[in-house]
Amino acid sequence: MVKFLIPLLATIISLPNALYAEGWIKFGKNGKYILDLTSIYKSNQIVSYTWRNFLENNTKNTVTWGGKNYSEHVGYVNCKSSETKIAEWMPWSAIVKQNIPKYIFENYCQEGIGSITSKPIKKDNYHVTKIDSLGLPEIKGWGKVDKGDKVLYVNPQLFQLRVRGNYGRYLMEESILRWYINPTKSTPPSTIGSYQTDCYESYGQINCTTKPPIIIQGKPGNPGGVGQNKTYTVVDCQDETYRRYGKFFGHNHRKRWKKILDDKTGQTERLLSQCKNISSFLKTSYPNI
Repeated sequence: MVKFLIPLLATIISLPNALYAEGWIKFGKNGKYILDLTSIYKSNQIVSYTWRNFLENNTKNTVTWGGKNYSEHVGYVNCKSSETKIAEWMPWSAIVKQNIPKYIFENYCQEGIGSITSKPIKKDNYHVTKIDSLGLPEIKGWGKVDKGDKVLYVNPQLFQLRVRGNYGRYLMEESILRWYINPTKSTPPSTIGSYQTDCYESYGQINCTTKPPIIIQGKPGNPGGVGQNKTYTVVDCQDETYRRYGKFFGHNHRKRWKKILDDKTGQTERLLSQCKNISSFLKTSYPNI
C-alpha cells in the first residue's frame, strides 16, 4: 500500500491549483442544492452520488465548508428500474421531476459511464468531462495520476480545519482513489461429516442424541467493478503530526496520529510546508477530529 502511495503522491506535489467548486453543479432556486461530481460512480446499474443542501442557519447536523452551511447526503439511482432514493434510509421511488436524480439518470444511466473512452463527453451546459481509464468521469480541476487499474485524484485546494471551535492549527487535503475490483465466484455451502446418532439405555429407557454435521457457510460472488474511497489527510502544524481519515482500498485508515518524519510518501511533509499559509485557505469543519 505504501509502495503505491509514494510514486503517486510524489507526482501530485507539482500539480497546479484549482477551485474545489469546479466539481459542483447547482440545482434549485439560487443553487440551494449542489451535486458533487467528484463523488459519482456506478456499479451494477446503481449510480451513487453525494449531494448537499445549503442552509440558512447552522445546526448540529450541518457542516461548514468555505463559509457556507450545508447538510450532506448520499443518493442513489437504479438505472434498471428507473428509481431513486435521495438518502440511504429512504425507500426507492420513481424518478419524476427530482432535478438531481433526473440529471444522474439521463447522463450516467442512459449514456453509461462504464465504457472506456478518452473523448470528452458533453453532459449539458454546465459540465464537460473526460473519462479516466476506469470508465468514470475525470474530476475536473483535481490532480490525477492514472495507473490503468488505479487512479488517484488530489484536490489542490487545501483547507484549514476547525478543531474545538478554532482554526489555524490543522491543515487538510482531500483525495479520491478509484481502483478496479476483480470479479469473484460464489462458493456454495458445504458440510463436514454427517448426522451421527448415539443411543444408550438408562433405567429401562433408551435415550438417543443426534449430532449434526459441521456446516461451512458459502460466500456470495462479487461481479467486480470500480471501487472508490475518499481520504482526508490532516496535518497538525503545531505538533508536526498527521492522521488520515476515511478509507483506502475499502479499509478504514488507522485511528492514530503519526510523526510527519515517519511518513515515507512525502505528502504530509509537503502539507507541513504550507502551514505558514494556513490562514489563506478556505475553512471547513469536516472531518471531525
